[in-house]
Amino acid sequence: GKVNSYEQNWHMLPASGITYDEDSLEIRSNFEDYNVNVVPVGTSDITPYYEDTMFSPTSGTFENSKKVVLKKESDGNVVFNTIVLPRNVNEDYDAECEVINTGLDPTVVNAFVARIKNKLTGKENYYYYYHLNDLSQKQKVNVAQFSTDATTMLIETDIDGNITSTLLMDATILEDATLNEKVLFKSNEPVESIVYEKNGQIFNMYSSTLTEEKLANITMYAPGQLNIRIRGEYAYGKKSGNYLYFGDQPIIEGSEDSVVEDTNTTTKPGKEHGSTGGGGGGGGGAATPVTPKPPVVEEVTPVVPETNEPDYPSFVEKELAGHWGEEQIKELCNSGVITGDGGSLRLKDTITRAEFTALVVRAMGIDKAEYEGTFTDVNTSDWSANFIAAAYGAGLINGADGKFRPNDTITREEICKIISSAIKAKAEVKDLDFADANSISEWAKESVQIAYSLGIVNGMGDGSFAPKHNALREQAFVMLARFVENLK
Repeated sequence: GKVNSYEQNWHMLPASGITYDEDSLEIRSNFEDYNVNVVPVGTSDITPYYEDTMFSPTSGTFENSKKVVLKKESDGNVVFNTIVLPRNVNEDYDAECEVINTGLDPTVVNAFVARIKNKLTGKENYYYYYHLNDLSQKQKVNVAQFSTDATTMLIETDIDGNITSTLLMDATILEDATLNEKVLFKSNEPVESIVYEKNGQIFNMYSSTLTEEKLANITMYAPGQLNIRIRGEYAYGKKSGNYLYFGDQPIIEGSEDSVVEDTNTTTKPGKEHGSTGGGGGGGGGAATPVTPKPPVVEEVTPVVPETNEPDYPSFVEKELAGHWGEEQIKELCNSGVITGDGGSLRLKDTITRAEFTALVVRAMGIDKAEYEGTFTDVNTSDWSANFIAAAYGAGLINGADGKFRPNDTITREEICKIISSAIKAKAEVKDLDFADANSISEWAKESVQIAYSLGIVNGMGDGSFAPKHNALREQAFVMLARFVENLK
């Protein structure tokens, strides 16, 4: 019979030094700064090879170059999927892709799972992708452990299978067979497009087509206490068990309405400790979670606030005006990670080990834990005890000689140690070019390298790092903001 030939031709600039891996067939550019990985989905029956070509930098001039060709031959139609991964200066990835069998004709669907691991940080995520090419075939299908009637689905999970973000198009249902409450999303009518994700205690939703009326038809799985943002603005929602909804009642069958929570975060967290005692007060201090309101009888209309006012106290705007870390610190204030102390951010003050630990726990969305007397210098009654217990349980802190020194000011290298423990970087790191690199403690050197490689720390204005200097609150806040960006 007739054999058809299919090719993908990947052209790159001559300076890219384009290469491909003979086993994975991954194609890479090799510039000094920004790069891309091109990863085919499934490598069976693909033949790779280099081919000479020409590049024209200006009209009428040509340079020798080369491209990589991925070739398939078949006596019928084939699906030839490829993913493209951008690589930033401090990023590198391993990627593997496998085709998912949905039971539908493979020529009318694209379905695969991609495992992507950041070789620098060790962070590993899975991406489940499904797209229906022929809309006449629309039906509920199984995509790995997920079931959906969407025409397009993209779900990101961490290595433990926890969903971090979801994209759905033209969908009324999404289920996960691995959960007891397996319904993740349900709507009374197809939703043209929606993206939602949980980032700590923030539940973000994005959709240019989502009106209040359509929002009232949606119920979604969202365990935990949440602050809701729709298109970047805080909004109201209701909770029924682990389900979030915006109408009069949840639409998932068998779900009973429970306490109605007003998840608007205009109610700010407060302090759990007095104004006296070591470690009390400060942006990194403890915060009391927003307490759910008792059940209400009156109807709560789901609305997106029309105001664009920032969700932080007025003194924040004044203190940060023109500050070098203005936007980053404002974002932490807006998300409730930083609350200020006594009507001020105290940017030029130092920050204690307990305060910074509490900041990291809150920024990562880790639930506070019961303190079990791990350290001899931390008491159960201390404001920071539950934060320290949570950080210890998550492997972020260890202490020394049975002590944590909660009220000591934290040094810059100690901050890097906590941050690197949270990111769990495992791979190559950049060499340090600080003038005082030799003064970094041996136990902290790798942590500083990781933080430096990820752009979390940049050093001081004079080219030093000052590893044993007590960190100022402004420095700690910006490091934390950069750390949060690396977690996304």
